[in-house]
Amino acid sequence: MNILSWNVNGIKGRRGKTAKGKQIRSQIRHISKVNGLLDIVELQEHHLNQEEINVYGGSFIGNTWEYFWGLGHGDNHSHGGVCMYINKKWSNLILQKEIIIEGRPQFMVIQFDCEKVSICNLYASNFAAERAQFWRHLRRVLTATNISHWCLAGDFNMLEDPADRTGGRGRTIYGQELLEWEKLLFSLGITDVWALLNLQQALIP
Repeated sequence: MNILSWNVNGIKGRRGKTAKGKQIRSQIRHISKVNGLLDIVELQEHHLNQEEINVYGGSFIGNTWEYFWGLGHGDNHSHGGVCMYINKKWSNLILQKEIIIEGRPQFMVIQFDCEKVSICNLYASNFAAERAQFWRHLRRVLTATNISHWCLAGDFNMLEDPADRTGGRGRTIYGQELLEWEKLLFSLGITDVWALLNLQQALIP
């Protein structure tokens, strides 16, 4: 399953929806063409309210997708916001779709044979104290689902290690937030993909 996660920092752009929306759609199609057919596209920070979501809806990246939009948060729901597009070949396997916190995390559950897998798309706060509460709340909600297999992606707005940063200002976690983050990962049995890749490379003779 190929998953694209992208913080689009607003879909409309300064000149309205057309220019930036077209650019994002073009990039998604290019990524799908170069790297293989995409199964799930996760977007963060779309900055759309309900009226704007009704306009964009399923037509934003094409009509061959199921879509699951969450409102933004704040005044007029114009901040944050998450959205998932799912290739329609998976439609019959989707068991559940849910918004956990408006504008922040959402998840869906897919049935693979006898296993249930949940894909979580999230946009975390810029503030460490809020993120600590966020990770704690997320852990309580997600572990209550009794689902064993999780994929957690999105914009975490923090770093576990300063070496992970490639640009911008890093927000390395520590203290209470680090504790809550590690509890979340442990409870869901999640391992960083990059850590796994590094381990595999280290084991190759």
